[in-house]
Amino acid sequence: MAKDTQTLPPEDTIVRHRKFYQGMMDFGFTVFLPVGGAVSLFVALVLMGTGVLTALILSFFGWLGLLGIAKSFFVH
Repeated sequence: MAKDTQTLPPEDTIVRHRKFYQGMMDFGFTVFLPVGGAVSLFVALVLMGTGVLTALILSFFGWLGLLGIAKSFFVH
């Protein structure tokens, strides 16, 4: 019978990978999700002809709303 040569990684490696993954997901949801949404809202508003200042103001409120949603539901 063949000997099983596959071994499990040490416990500290699993813990470090979990912490890194959780930190990466938290950062992505709290930074990239609201910023990406605000930038795309800004571009869409400018292309619709609302004006740059109005687009900036509305995209700021969009960023604020997405940040609140991301912190409330995606990051615990």
